[in-house]
Amino acid sequence: MAINYVRAFSFFPWVDNQDVVAAEGPRGLNQPFRDIEAEFDKIAVAFGQVNTALQKGISLQSVTTLSKQLTANQITDPDDVDLYNNADFPGGLKKVYQVSIEPAPGAHGQVSYNLIYTPTGDKTKVTIWFKEEKNAPTRVTARIFSIS
Repeated sequence: MAINYVRAFSFFPWVDNQDVVAAEGPRGLNQPFRDIEAEFDKIAVAFGQVNTALQKGISLQSVTTLSKQLTANQITDPDDVDLYNNADFPGGLKKVYQVSIEPAPGAHGQVSYNLIYTPTGDKTKVTIWFKEEKNAPTRVTARIFSIS
């Protein structure tokens, strides 16, 4: 859901010794206050949209689990993570993932990862590679979730 707010209120300044200010009419003193009230009504609608979106919350869906044994300074070959339809994410948006890396008991390495998004026609292929950063062999399990 897109949450939009565009300001509509614009105050017109009065000119000293030129404008005679009246209470009513298009340039009357009451009109700007009515316009401000209408602006606050628009802001209230936008806040309602934000509240509705926040109440939906964020959910994680498990995509895959990978176990990796890495040697010192190793960069792995890419592993497939997901293949999704681009039409499900309009406007050039990308699907978002959360990666949880859990070292094996006694593992001393440090592992980084990179998700790679590759367009393939009307779909996007997502792969992941891992790199051991601490010059120590290690073993990890990576759990990958999509966020929606």
